[in-house]
Amino acid sequence: MRIEHPQNSLFVGDSEHHRQTSIILKWNSAGSGVDQAWDTARNAGAGELGTLRIGYSLSTGAETAPALVDRLIRSSPGLEVSAVPMATPEITPAVADGRIDAGITRGEQPGRGVRRFLLRRERIGVQLAQHHPLAEHPEIEIADAAAYPLRLPDRTANPVIHDQLSALFRDAPNPRFHTPAVSFDMSQRDLHDGLTLAPASEAAVTALTTGLTWRPLQGAPTLTMHLVLPRVQSPLHRRIRTVAKTLAHELHWLPD
Repeated sequence: MRIEHPQNSLFVGDSEHHRQTSIILKWNSAGSGVDQAWDTARNAGAGELGTLRIGYSLSTGAETAPALVDRLIRSSPGLEVSAVPMATPEITPAVADGRIDAGITRGEQPGRGVRRFLLRRERIGVQLAQHHPLAEHPEIEIADAAAYPLRLPDRTANPVIHDQLSALFRDAPNPRFHTPAVSFDMSQRDLHDGLTLAPASEAAVTALTTGLTWRPLQGAPTLTMHLVLPRVQSPLHRRIRTVAKTLAHELHWLPD
């Protein structure tokens, strides 16, 4: 018969308790790692992890592009988002060949290997000096605007938009178009002459300088902005599309 000493029995019991505790701690640690791995996989599968590169038309940088980038960052903290302005004609090819993950363009730009989603629709109007003779009208007739010098953006910067804006005045006998020597002049000093008009979308209102205003052109079509994604889309691209669609609805970018 074997009789264990009480102290030995207590020691064995303590050892067993420590062993079991160690196993539990190791399991909890391993379980935590499994949970983290599962969460990472789930987030990646939902397009909420990784690096996102966006290229956008400079003219969308006043409001549209920053709003979408901000929403993507807030809704997906695991995404590292970077956005850079690009020449509009270069955005679609860059999305198609994978140099960037998504693009935001003014106008529906041509190109293969991508899908385009309407992101925003805006009225067309003109920027003009507050003391311009036409500024007293809530809306301006296209024929009336055609009687004044019309500043258009350089066609090479965005042929689609240039052609759409110039087409507004095709029925005018001799529209006086000109392109500014400085392609991006924040002060827009040429408009302060009280004569020159600059056709532009309603988004121009957010960036008007002192002494300028904006008026819609009566009967003009709308200008559009588009989200450009690859034709073959990953969870990341589907995530961008979902966020953009929700944002457009919330901010009324696509009025009926």
